[in-house]
Amino acid sequence: MGYIIYPFNVRTAKTLKWLDMGGMWNFPGVNLHRMLYRMHFAPDGIFGTIATISSTFVFLFVLFAAFLLKLGAGDFIIRLSIAMMGRHVSQLILENLDKLPLKKNMPLELAYHTPCHLKVQDHSTCSIELLSVIPGITVDALNSHCCGMAGTWGMMAKNYDLSKTIGTDLASRLERSPGTTGITDCPTCTMQMEAFSTKPVCHPVEIVAKSLETRI
Repeated sequence: MGYIIYPFNVRTAKTLKWLDMGGMWNFPGVNLHRMLYRMHFAPDGIFGTIATISSTFVFLFVLFAAFLLKLGAGDFIIRLSIAMMGRHVSQLILENLDKLPLKKNMPLELAYHTPCHLKVQDHSTCSIELLSVIPGITVDALNSHCCGMAGTWGMMAKNYDLSKTIGTDLASRLERSPGTTGITDCPTCTMQMEAFSTKPVCHPVEIVAKSLETRI
């Protein structure tokens, strides 16, 4: 295999003794136990770094987060960020709907799916409320589960089967719904609904745009 093996003899022993020069250059050697400890469990070892971070920063972060949630501060931070950065577009339109020139009647049956990220927000039903007040529109709330896309996770080939299984509930509810058009606020939910259903899918704002007498 191309390896050269030198047997341990007197000459080799003399060479090793010559390398041990003594004084500040002395290297007495490291036994196996000490070497493994330094490699894995010492502060600068493989597991030492992970253990140090886990026992300090990660632990404090989890403890602090649990402390905030227990006091109700976690919900306050979420509400504060929403208040500072804005609101859902459907809620914004709903609050200013009286300023829009809506058609007197636009007969349309819709099947609405609430995205997972909208379910945890304050105005989780704002899109349904918005569409329901447009004259002529009937909204069927699917009350479905997650679409199964989960961001880019469902786009990976290895996750396709599981993603489709998760989205089966949504797809079946959409197909059974009297609504002729699927509605959702999430673009990845739209992709999943279009892939597993025969019905067209739109964003709530698109329906609002179609219901206007004139373009703004």
